[in-house]
Amino acid sequence: MREHMSPMDHTHDENDDEGSMARGDLYNAVKNATELFKMIKPGDNLEGWVAAKITKAADYLNTVHDYMAYESQYQNPDPVGEEYMESLNNRLHQMIVEAKKKPSAGLSKEKKSAIVKKAKSGKDIGKKGKSFDKVAKAAGGGEKGKRIAAAAMWKNAAREG
Repeated sequence: MREHMSPMDHTHDENDDEGSMARGDLYNAVKNATELFKMIKPGDNLEGWVAAKITKAADYLNTVHDYMAYESQYQNPDPVGEEYMESLNNRLHQMIVEAKKKPSAGLSKEKKSAIVKKAKSGKDIGKKGKSFDKVAKAAGGGEKGKRIAAAAMWKNAAREG
């Protein structure tokens, strides 16, 4: 009868590269999650399958994390890579802070006012021939279109600085 061994008990041999592969997968997951976090704004309507995939991915990662954290209580954790992980955590935190900033952050009150007046008067909001109303209509109209046009307007204003 074979005794149950946890993945944490598995000995490393020369052909076993699962740890490196998992780290590569996790790196890509973090990179993609960070980019998605920037793409998805509060209040965005996501298609059902998109929300379900994000929920499933988060659940899978949480389950593995909880298991690994529990298992590591009973082992002497290898400190190699702790500095790197702390650095990664700090960079991710900074990226989240940056993603939460309003596009108009850093613009003076006068500059913000001028941009809003320009948009209300029907002038271009960044690219030639692209007024606020045209962008809003092209984005589907209604409140959603207005939010998209406003985001484009502030993004272009931030670029112009």
